Amino acid sequence: MSRDAERQTPPSLSGVHELIERQVSKSPDAIAVLFGDYEITYKELNIRSNQLAHYLRKLGAGPSSPVAVSLERGPEQTASVLAVWKSGAACVPIDPTYPRDRRDSMFEISGAKICIGSSRLLTDLTQRTLKVVAVDCNWPEIDSESEDDLVSIGSPSDPCYIIFTSGSTGTPKGVVMPHAPLLNLTNWHLLSSEAPGTLDSGRRRPSTTLQFAPITFDVSFQEILSTWSSGGTLVLVDENTRLDPEALLEYIEDHRIQTLYLPVVVLSELAEAYAAGGRLPTVLRDVITAGETLHITPAITKFFSSLNGCQLHNHYGPSETHVVTAYTLDGSPDTWPTFPPIGKPIWNTSIEILDQETLFAAPGCEGELYLGGDCLASGYASRPDLTTERFVNLETLSKEAARKRLYKTGDLVRLNGDGNLEYLGRIDQQIKIRGYRVEPGEIESALRRHPLINQASVVAKSNESSDKSLVAYLIAAPGGPPPDSELRTHLRRTLPDYMVPAHFRVLERLPLTSSGKIDRKLLTELPLNQHSTGVQAVFGSKGEETVAEVWREILRHDNFGTRDSFFEIGGNSILAVRLHRALKEKLGQEFPITALFEHSTVENLYNFLLDSGKIMAVEFDIAPVSPTAAGIAAIDRLRRFRRSN
Repeated sequence: MSRDAERQTPPSLSGVHELIERQVSKSPDAIAVLFGDYEITYKELNIRSNQLAHYLRKLGAGPSSPVAVSLERGPEQTASVLAVWKSGAACVPIDPTYPRDRRDSMFEISGAKICIGSSRLLTDLTQRTLKVVAVDCNWPEIDSESEDDLVSIGSPSDPCYIIFTSGSTGTPKGVVMPHAPLLNLTNWHLLSSEAPGTLDSGRRRPSTTLQFAPITFDVSFQEILSTWSSGGTLVLVDENTRLDPEALLEYIEDHRIQTLYLPVVVLSELAEAYAAGGRLPTVLRDVITAGETLHITPAITKFFSSLNGCQLHNHYGPSETHVVTAYTLDGSPDTWPTFPPIGKPIWNTSIEILDQETLFAAPGCEGELYLGGDCLASGYASRPDLTTERFVNLETLSKEAARKRLYKTGDLVRLNGDGNLEYLGRIDQQIKIRGYRVEPGEIESALRRHPLINQASVVAKSNESSDKSLVAYLIAAPGGPPPDSELRTHLRRTLPDYMVPAHFRVLERLPLTSSGKIDRKLLTELPLNQHSTGVQAVFGSKGEETVAEVWREILRHDNFGTRDSFFEIGGNSILAVRLHRALKEKLGQEFPITALFEHSTVENLYNFLLDSGKIMAVEFDIAPVSPTAAGIAAIDRLRRFRRSN
């Protein structure tokens, strides 16, 4: 089955930054960025990014010299991204919290010779051959550069960004995305009646948009470009608020957010927080979700039923294409399908659905999805072999289709009776965890590099709440297996936290299929051994035991002790939200969710709650209290007793 979208003439521009420069001339005094009490107008944003772009040009930035951006979330980060585009270079977002080995790999693969960061975050890069631009230290030099727009030296076919995803061979893949697909996507946002946003006289009305996605996600560029090209305000959010659904609801309402781009799992958590008594964001009018299969839960239904005229949009597109299809849910939320389709192609894109013989699949029949048109990445940085494998011209198709360059997604879909695509799953082992694309092979390769591990197979398991977690099944080498904590430390040298398995299980042998391959389906069905040590942990007090009881409810196992970190025994940021909510209900007291990240063991969390007056030890029991003078005195006595013993 083949389907082409409506053809539209894209704007005649050399790069996405020119869309923003057009808006600067229209509304120079409008607010472009808001971060807390800090505001930047379009004129100020343009001047700041122009000065940095001129500085980058002098360092050699341009179409053949990508520039890395390794900054924490904030105004400097977004201005730096715009400056890179103005210089003619491709932006290479690199999370400063990633392990050094992984960052080194990203610099090497992307070919970036310049890195924008801060002096604090870039101290471990000073021995490299990189030209480091520390925005906090180098700004006096940057500030002396011209404030004028630069003459464009690139073209729409030049790289706009290089985004890294998990790689099945053991190293991350760098997707090279040209400006042309982003120009097409932004033009669709601005002018299509099917795109998110209320249209006013044929154009998208300026919107106040929350930048939720980190710039290491391609969605962040959609947030930035859809907002700045239409004269809207991009509202940044700090990490603590971003991780707390209740606080995030407050933030959305307080900042009058109108447009949200959210991963499916975060949308679900936000809806659950509202159902539990959270604040309703009254001016929200568009929510765009992507990254995983959209599941309309009762909480999501209640959330959108309470909102006045807010639309939910389901977008689809891998990193190699950005957005390709879109679907807007119409009517009452009570009538929405449990698993909505992923929609129809946006402007200037096309889809092909092929069966196992690479023949067109008939409507209603399952097939692999191939994508084409003005959405395709150039390929993978420094990987011509992988580019040839995934970006194809299929000779078995019709002559017209065979001339198309297509991306082979590995996604299984079918076309329903309404002409919308339905997502059915994967043909390979690729996994989506909390919106992140994970190749098990990359984790397995890292595990096999440990001297006490012979074989490894990583799968995703879902619990009763449909939450996924990574489980590593291992065959130990002589002298093994190593402790779980040692394996986590080993993996964190090369992998980001979201790729470190929540559970490790040792088997005598890995199950095989009749063809001799690892039977991953059987592994996903194996029950987790909840007592790998065979010993029930003993906690130091009734207070610690009470905290541990809530941990067991959230983690759904009790294989931990008083000094085990929540995030090393199966916990993650989503489960931390649920733990926070459950503890508040148990104690009848408010406390910040950041406490769970700062005090991640049962022992430390209990001590924090005790010291902050949220609970009080009375004959080895606990009860909710207010921090009255008597309560504080009792806590002080207990502290002195514990320190003396």
